[in-house]
Amino acid sequence: MHNLIHDLTKEVADREFLSISTTEDTEVVPEQTLHASCLFQIDGSSVFPSDFYRKHIKLRTFIYLNGSPYSVMNNSTLERMISSFERLRVPHLCQLQIELLPQSLGGLKHLRYLAICSESIVTLPNSITKLHNLQILKLVNCNKLKKLPRDIWRLVSLRRLVCRFCHSLTHLPSGLWQLAGLMHLDFYYCLSLEDMPPGIDQLTSLRTLTSFIIGKESCISGLASDKLNELKGHVDLRSRLTIKFMGRAHAIGERTPTDVVNVETMRMMILELIR
Repeated sequence: MHNLIHDLTKEVADREFLSISTTEDTEVVPEQTLHASCLFQIDGSSVFPSDFYRKHIKLRTFIYLNGSPYSVMNNSTLERMISSFERLRVPHLCQLQIELLPQSLGGLKHLRYLAICSESIVTLPNSITKLHNLQILKLVNCNKLKKLPRDIWRLVSLRRLVCRFCHSLTHLPSGLWQLAGLMHLDFYYCLSLEDMPPGIDQLTSLRTLTSFIIGKESCISGLASDKLNELKGHVDLRSRLTIKFMGRAHAIGERTPTDVVNVETMRMMILELIR
C-alpha cells in the first residue's frame, strides 16, 4: 500500500480502528475503538487490564496478528474477553494457541466470523450452534480436533466451513446437508476423514468442495458410484476437487466383489458426473 493511501485510510478510520503494538497500548486505547488488532505476544499468564474490558464493551473486531508459536491465551483471559465483548462480530485468533473454547462462546449472538488455530482443542462446545448469525467458521491446524458439533445444522447463516490440516477429524455431522446456504466446504489435508455424510447433493448453493471421500463400506458394497451421483447437481463447483476412495470401488450393476471398475472407467464416470 502506498504511504499516501495508508495515511488517508488512517485519517478516514479516525479512532475506530487501532493496532495495539504493546501491552502498554491497551491502557490508552480510545473508547471509540470498534476494531482492534493485537500485535504483541500473549503468553499464558498475561491479561488485559480491567479498564480495557470496561471501556470497550462495544468492540466489534479483535484480530490477533502476532505469529509467535509461543503465544497462548489461557482459559480465564478468553472467558473474560467473551463475557466483556458481547457485541463482537469478528474474533480472528488463528495465530494464537487456545487451551479450551468455553461454552459461553454461544452467547456472542452477533458473531459473523470465527477463526481458530490451536493444537490443544479436542472438541468444539455444542453451544457454538447457537451462533445463528455465524457466516464463516475457520479451523486451521487443530490437530487434536476429532469431531464437529453434532447440531452444526443449527448454524443457519453459515456460508463457509473451513477445516484445514485437522488431522484427527474422522467424521462429519450427518446433518451437514441441512445447511442450505453453505457455499464453501473445505477439508483440505484432513487425512483421517473416513466418509462424507449423505445429502451433499442437497447443498445446492455449494461453489467450493475441496474433497469428497467415499467410505470403505460404500466401496465394498458397490455403492461407490451411487455416492458419486451426489455430485451430479453441483455444476457450479469452481475449484479443484479431490475424490478419495477408501477401498476398491466395485461396479454398481452387479454389486459383487468380483467385478472391479478399472481406473479409466472410474475416471470417465467421475468426469461425466461433475462435468
